[in-house]
Amino acid sequence: MEILLPEKKCGKRGKKTDILSRCVILNNRKSAGGRKYRDTGICRFNVFSYIQFPVVAADIVNMKHFVQTFLVLGFLLCPLNVFCADADIPPLLAGVWQNSSRMIVFDNRDSPQIILKLFYGWYYDRILDMSADAPARPRNAATSRNSEQVSVSFEPLIPETETSGAWNLHLYYSGFKEEAVIPVAVFGGNLYVDFMLNRSDADGTATLMEAASNISGITVSFPQPAEEVYSFLRTDNAVYRIRYWQTDMEYDGETEAVLSVEEGSFPVPKHLLIGSTVYTCVPGRGTVIRNIERLPESELPVVSSPDNRICVLAPPYVTAAGIPADTVRQVVTDANSRQRPPREPLIPPGDLDFRYDVISELRKYTPNFSEP
Repeated sequence: MEILLPEKKCGKRGKKTDILSRCVILNNRKSAGGRKYRDTGICRFNVFSYIQFPVVAADIVNMKHFVQTFLVLGFLLCPLNVFCADADIPPLLAGVWQNSSRMIVFDNRDSPQIILKLFYGWYYDRILDMSADAPARPRNAATSRNSEQVSVSFEPLIPETETSGAWNLHLYYSGFKEEAVIPVAVFGGNLYVDFMLNRSDADGTATLMEAASNISGITVSFPQPAEEVYSFLRTDNAVYRIRYWQTDMEYDGETEAVLSVEEGSFPVPKHLLIGSTVYTCVPGRGTVIRNIERLPESELPVVSSPDNRICVLAPPYVTAAGIPADTVRQVVTDANSRQRPPREPLIPPGDLDFRYDVISELRKYTPNFSEP
């Protein structure tokens, strides 16, 4: 069987070979590219310059180069990212969100907008705006010259309802091969990046508040997952905190660990898959949770969603701004046109009371007195 190559020069003398010919280099002779083979070889060629190349093992002695070429072709032809995520923005997540340091916009684009509130909020920097009609960044931009390149898609963690929802944000940052996964939850007009999901046991004697997030915020830089997360088991008498830490074990969603307390023994998931990170609550193949921490009920100020599916302990990351997404650029323009008021004087002004009688006495008894 032949190696099908396009007509090209091969060999030391540059002799042309037709498409059904092979350039065979015999014992201890080098190819046109200077590569030495033992018995036979092939001339080097561009992998994009052919359509098909049926090959048999007898034609190539050094199979390493054939395998490398095959892997390169597979990498180029196969899709780089395949997962069950949706490009459409969930209704509860769409809109403008803000806190004291940034604004985040989810609109009808495959990339979010992020505006940083820099210099104590006196300058708004459109650090992430990949829109085709985006205005040019000003020369006094406090960050990079060009906008950051980040695309996003959405994977639901729980079904979205009219009052609450939770999703995995799959973010693709320029310069990074792997994707970043940021879990978020929305209810009550607030967006949370630190939240848990309620899981009730079969008999209803306990409720497991399962950790579902591990990222501190939605940023323009690649986020790093937390080293450890906490779940909480709530019974009628107390609350128990369960620590999960990162592990390199393979995720097993069916294996359970046992939490033995005064009220009885309760099964909890041994592994948690949060984003793309696996956490465990027991080492190795163990199933018994040790070093149990009991908390008073008053120390757990839990806020739950109206449908009681999501619970949080931390304040919201951002809140709904209440403005249309198409007015964000005007908001940025108006904010950057503000003038900072002058600084307050170090000594506050007040009513000065001059004692003229003392001044007259100084003139009388001080010969060398001179008024300022």
